[in-house]
Amino acid sequence: MAVIALASFSGAPGVTTTALAMTFAWHRPALLVEVDTAKTSSILPGYLRGQFGRDRGLTALAIAQQNNALTAAEVMEQRIELAPDRSVILGLSSIVAAQSTTGLWSELGATLSTLDSAGMDVILDVGRVSVRDPRSSLLQIADSVQVLLRPTLPDIYTTAAQLTELRDLLAQAGHREYLELLLVDTPLETWPRADIVKLTNVDVSAGIVHDPRSAAVYYAGAEPSRKLTRNSYTRSITTAADLIRARILKRQELIGARPTRQETLG
Repeated sequence: MAVIALASFSGAPGVTTTALAMTFAWHRPALLVEVDTAKTSSILPGYLRGQFGRDRGLTALAIAQQNNALTAAEVMEQRIELAPDRSVILGLSSIVAAQSTTGLWSELGATLSTLDSAGMDVILDVGRVSVRDPRSSLLQIADSVQVLLRPTLPDIYTTAAQLTELRDLLAQAGHREYLELLLVDTPLETWPRADIVKLTNVDVSAGIVHDPRSAAVYYAGAEPSRKLTRNSYTRSITTAADLIRARILKRQELIGARPTRQETLG
C-alpha cells in the first residue's frame, strides 16, 4: 500500500481539490482523509453538497483515539463512499475540535499504515502546514509528500522559505527524497520548473492544468461536463498520479515492505 500526503505552505493552491481529483484518478482503491486542522471539512459542503451529516469522520476517530479504541475497523467504519473503491473520511466537525487532536496523529498514521489488508491506498489532504506542525508524524509515515504551489514568484518564495523544516523532518525518518513539489498552473504567471527547483532545492513531480470549470466539479460539486474524464485537467491529474505512483513503487522495491502497526508505534 501507499500513503500520499498533499500539503502547502502558500495560500489556497487547491490542495483539497487536487487530493479529491487524485482519489478518483488513483490506480488502486483509494481512501481520502481530510486532516486539515485549519478548517472544517470542505468536501462535505462542496463535492458532497451537504448530503451527509457530521456524525462520521475525523472527529469520531479523535474520540475513538481518546478512548483507546482507534483501530483499522473504526477507520473503515468512518468512511463515506464517493464511488466504487473511492471513499473519504471527512475532516473535523469544528475548529475547536482541532485543539484536542494533538495525540491523534501518530496513532492515526500507524493505523492508516495497516490498511494494506483492505487493498487500498491512502491520500491525505493535509492542507496548510505550519511551523512545528502537530501532524508531523503523518508526514513522516507518508510514502510521498507533495507540496502544492502555484508557479508564481510569491508562492515560490513563500514555499522555499519554509521547506527546510519539512525537509529536515522527513530526513529524520529517512524520507528526505520523498518530498516533491506539485505545481498548480495559474494564468497569472508561470516560472520555469528548472528555476523553481533551483530556488527550492526540491524536485517537481508534475503539474496540474489550470481549468477552473473542471476543478469546480471537485471543490463545489458542479455538474461535470461530458468531456471531464478526458479533458486536459483530468489528464494532468492522472499523469501526476501515475508519476507519483511510479516513484513510490521504485522506492518500495528498494526498501521492502511497510512496518507493522506495532513497529510503527514502537
